[in-house]
Amino acid sequence: MADNFVLTFDTNTSTGVTSEFVTSVREAAAADVRRRSVNVDVSAAHTIPETLDAPVGTPGDTVADVDWTAPDDDSMLLGYLVTLFDATPEVVETQFIAAGTETATFTSLVNDDDYTATVTALYGVTTTSDASEAITPTA
Repeated sequence: MADNFVLTFDTNTSTGVTSEFVTSVREAAAADVRRRSVNVDVSAAHTIPETLDAPVGTPGDTVADVDWTAPDDDSMLLGYLVTLFDATPEVVETQFIAAGTETATFTSLVNDDDYTATVTALYGVTTTSDASEAITPTA
């Protein structure tokens, strides 16, 4: 029976796990599963932004488009969670948006009500934007 090994990450850093990193861990583990630790070079890890710019909302008749700017380094980005809040602020809806897309459309909204939105980038760890300005659908 093979021995187990433990790999420890410093969660206080803002680096992402690259595919090269995962490959090097697998290779190190396969090469010598009896070792009690594995040294892996993480110097090539990608930077995860600490914050995103607030999204911009464009209202329409019972709809709102929410647009945002992707992080500079989005190579490890899995996608986004875009959350729309009402004025209370309760969650109205959350959408998963695939990486490479920077807009979400919310429908069936109440005209003349205020909404705000946040965007959370998903990297295995999350980075959330500040709230947008008020988005008020009108007829």
